[in-house]
Amino acid sequence: MKNLFFKSTTLLVLFALLFTACEEDTPIVTGDPLDTPPSISFIEADDFLNKDTEIEVGQAFAVRVEMLAGTSNLSALTIYEDGVQLDPARISIAGVDLANNPQLIINKTGQTFDITIAADPAVEEERFYSYAFEVEDEGKLTDVISLGITTLLPEEEEEEDVTTPLEQILVGVLLNQAGPSGTGGLDLDTGTGTGSNDASAEIQDEGIDFDKTADVNWRQQISGANGSIVRLANLGGVAENLTFDKVENKEQVLAAYEAGASLAGNDMLENPSDNTNDELVSDPVQIGDVFAVFGATTGKYYLLQCTNVNATASDNDDSYEFTIKF
Repeated sequence: MKNLFFKSTTLLVLFALLFTACEEDTPIVTGDPLDTPPSISFIEADDFLNKDTEIEVGQAFAVRVEMLAGTSNLSALTIYEDGVQLDPARISIAGVDLANNPQLIINKTGQTFDITIAADPAVEEERFYSYAFEVEDEGKLTDVISLGITTLLPEEEEEEDVTTPLEQILVGVLLNQAGPSGTGGLDLDTGTGTGSNDASAEIQDEGIDFDKTADVNWRQQISGANGSIVRLANLGGVAENLTFDKVENKEQVLAAYEAGASLAGNDMLENPSDNTNDELVSDPVQIGDVFAVFGATTGKYYLLQCTNVNATASDNDDSYEFTIKF
């Protein structure tokens, strides 16, 4: 009986060992799988970013983050730029520069940080950055939030054109130089007709051609007086579609003069009443012609448009009418 009992017991032990060896290994579990991780979120507020944003190159930005504990107390906050821990020298919290990143969290159950991140002074070009804010608790559980920052170069501000309003707009009448005494010149500052040799005149008429009959002998040409320079104005060279009527400042007058062309009329006559040699004279002036004048004695620039030509057939009372701007 004893031998039978011993044999039976031995078989039961061997069977138990065999059955146990066939079972899979049970993994070793550490910690509580039901632990709640910490949480972190952006808080929307004035002057704080909470989503992907564009800012200027070199500009700092700020975020407000709220961190709440889960099962374990909060431990630290780590800030990453493009996946790399950010230099703490570029981080401040509530205006205080950081010495460390990660930054320890004092209030273990929950804390709000106002974080300012300074730009990398070594980067001056436009680019994209990714920023991540990771909170960790004492149980090594984490939560993370992120946003993207695109840096843009500031747009160049267009310089505001500083212009000088016109000083005067007036009308002047220039008479035939071969007419009565004291005619043939025009003072552009006042619109007053003067003698062609008067010191106040900026332009003069060229008189008549004695080789032609009285009804057609008026040359109908002008030139500068007292060293003044007359040019054919180039309004199209100042601005597209600019007309005399649209000229409203001194800068436009100067530009029309600078873009203008020298007078190229015929002054090689055999018997003119004005016998000054080597003058630059206009072609016969027509209604609508625009001239730009530099006044040698005044230092001013003038713009004038011929608005009327009065050619008389029986005398030398011929004249032009000009509208003058300066």
